[in-house]
Amino acid sequence: MRLHSYEILKVVIKSTRIKLIVEFIKGDNKVAERAEEYHRQIYQAIEPIIKVMKEGVNFICGDGNRRLCFPRLAAFMGDYEEAWRACGVVAGHCVKCVIPSFHNHSREHEFNADVERDQHDARTAEEAIRLRAEYQKEPSGPKLLALNRKGYHQVNLFTDPIPFPKCSIYDVFAPDLLHQVSKNFHDQLFTKWTSAVVKTGPSPSALNAELDARFQHIPAYQGLRWFNRGISHIKRWTGSEYKGMMRVFMGIARGLCNDNLLSMIKTYVDIHRLSHFPSHSDNAELPGRQQGTLQYLEESVKAFFNDLLDPHGTLITTNLIRDDFMTNKLHAMVHYPEWVREKGSLPQFSTDCMEALHRIFKALWRASNKGHESDKTVCLNEWRILGMLLYNEELRREAMKELRARGLEEEGSE
Repeated sequence: MRLHSYEILKVVIKSTRIKLIVEFIKGDNKVAERAEEYHRQIYQAIEPIIKVMKEGVNFICGDGNRRLCFPRLAAFMGDYEEAWRACGVVAGHCVKCVIPSFHNHSREHEFNADVERDQHDARTAEEAIRLRAEYQKEPSGPKLLALNRKGYHQVNLFTDPIPFPKCSIYDVFAPDLLHQVSKNFHDQLFTKWTSAVVKTGPSPSALNAELDARFQHIPAYQGLRWFNRGISHIKRWTGSEYKGMMRVFMGIARGLCNDNLLSMIKTYVDIHRLSHFPSHSDNAELPGRQQGTLQYLEESVKAFFNDLLDPHGTLITTNLIRDDFMTNKLHAMVHYPEWVREKGSLPQFSTDCMEALHRIFKALWRASNKGHESDKTVCLNEWRILGMLLYNEELRREAMKELRARGLEEEGSE
């Protein structure tokens, strides 16, 4: 009743490898070297897949016939920190297009509010490789300026060796609904803007009491989240709570916000709902037909930006934002319709489906001392847990074999 030797070997090798990677990434190595190591590790993981992409694989299709299929890299999911690292893009830049950085308002690349936010060239692997190659020939002066202006780091990406169109990391990095349109509603639209505007009237404590009372008095209905204690006591928000809050917020905000804020909240909720559709209709090429859901999504995004950056709107007149304000999470909504047309509905690519897998690491992190060795401790404990699961699975299999053997013996004796 032991783990097989190869299972123990797998656990030890993976644990050691993770320790080495964590030590490298968290160590005193240069940033460029850490970025190169990150992409080398991912390339080693997908190298067998690239081989299949080149040679093809024989599949049984839905009609029962066998066909030689050539799979392609479809999606790479992650939050913004992972997006910038995986795409080799400077923090603050969009990973889908070359719109100027939203963090450089006071620098040379001033963001122009008059420029349409969907009229920027898309990032391509060819352009990124060309800029990095020119920078390597002349690592200073105008080449460096061109590289930084486009927002690229000097790092070789793991998708560079893939010789197929639409397989670069810029094409496959998927929108993250959880950390963009869902989480941003609470962090930006509610906390920083709506609450800040409303707080100019009653005191903060009176406002919190009013909001809690309104959330508590929302009538119960199937599919609606009932915040029976309000929202002021919630310390750690989850994706389900963000979505539950949005479903009832239009009713909550009535009477507290002016028409400009209500219109902005309404269009944002429309964007959230439309982006979570499991399927879409697109009637852009069919004149005279009723608009599809993708057209509604595009119009909702434009209407939201019109309300947000209205020079006579509440947020600008109260100096909460500038007339050229923009963030990556808001700008990402511009690319939603394009992604749907190319890859399909958005929910299947969001990190919602993977966030639950982080709970074990978050629990181990909270149990650690948060010191410089905590990363290695978390990785080691995770592999200990995996080893125990493998051990328990082996015990279960042996117990099932014994039960089956005993049952056969009893049948034979009868």
